This record gives sequence, C-alpha cells and structure tokens, in this order.
Amino acid sequence: MCNSDVMFVNSALVYDQDCDFGDVAVVQPKARNTELLPSEKLDREKLSHLTETQRKELLDVLDKFPECFCDHTRILWEDS
Repeated sequence: MCNSDVMFVNSALVYDQDCDFGDVAVVQPKARNTELLPSEKLDREKLSHLTETQRKELLDVLDKFPECFCDHTRILWEDS
C-alpha cells in the first residue's frame, strides 16, 4: 500500500536582487508557543499522594492532551 502522507522539505537561498526566479513565496515560521505544558503548571506538592509511576502517568496524559486541560473556562458551541 502506498503512503500518501509524504512531506517534502526544501530550502533555498534567494537574494532580493535575483530576478531569475520571478516571484518567490516566502513562508514565515510559526511563532513558538512559550506557554508552559500542563505538567509544568502543577504544584508537585499536590501530587505527593501519588506514587512516582502514577505521577509520571498523570503528567504524561496532561501533556499529551493539553487541549483537554486548560486553566480557564471555555464555552464551546456548534454553528447551526
């Protein structure tokens, strides 16, 4: 079976004075999200009742699905 999820990564250095290439589309890099991971926001003292294994499992789940665990309330609605 052929995998259609192929990603090509190319880069080139083109100077502003170069006219041979025509208009070159430039993709700006995404801004890096500096927000802390959910596991980094937790006070470790609040997890002291858990075993080390349980703490690791909990923190892994929090970081794997950060969109499910947020610090503020969100209202979700579906457009009709």
